[in-house]
Amino acid sequence: MIPYKLAKQLKDAGFPCSRDSALVGRSIILEDGSWVSPNLAELIDACGEEKYFLLQQIPKGWIACYGKNPICVKDFNKTYDIAMAKLWLKLNKKNAI
Repeated sequence: MIPYKLAKQLKDAGFPCSRDSALVGRSIILEDGSWVSPNLAELIDACGEEKYFLLQQIPKGWIACYGKNPICVKDFNKTYDIAMAKLWLKLNKKNAI
């Protein structure tokens, strides 16, 4: 699950929010009532249509890279969804971590 602070950064940067009640178990409800509940497929799709993409587990966590001249994010939180969320933020250059 993505931490609240990261979910808020995604929302503030324009990541699509879901209001599907079936996702409540893995969603984060923000102050305005919107929900941010991206799964791995949604995070990958949101990054774009690039052919060059890498998501790999490393000994201390995860690394996510995107593009022919890769933009990479290493995440030491042990979850792939956090690494992907941080990569999306970096690619969108808003509230990047």
